Amino acid sequence: MKIGQLKDIPETIHVNLISPIHQVNYLLSKKPTVPLTLVNMSSLAALQPFDCWSLYCCGKAARDQFFRSVALEFPHVRVLNYAPGPCDTRLKTQILTEMPDGNELKAQMQALDWIPVEKTVDVLLNLLLKNEFENGTHLDYYDCC
Repeated sequence: MKIGQLKDIPETIHVNLISPIHQVNYLLSKKPTVPLTLVNMSSLAALQPFDCWSLYCCGKAARDQFFRSVALEFPHVRVLNYAPGPCDTRLKTQILTEMPDGNELKAQMQALDWIPVEKTVDVLLNLLLKNEFENGTHLDYYDCC
């Protein structure tokens, strides 16, 4: 995403930040009586800037911080920010087809060993079943396998 694409800013921020905040707010307003674990599908982009991804990185970083705050404000709720690694999804196709040629990130992405979704989901499920992560933490697929 180029910063100059002003028309994309509201939708990008809404999808990556505002919608998840509304969803969590709605869920917590119901005062659930069962143990609750929230998983934020995070990204390395929450921790590290990338060329052409300024809005995506901004949204992911803000969302990680929101979920960390939820963990502090609601200590009875388990919260995990999980970065699934470079998954073989539609986003991969979008990155490889829409990112400008000559971009360093695109070249890095083309050289990656993309992770099957099932493999990263298995890692996430194991994390949740063990339930040993620090509440509100950010864990990456590569931290766990």
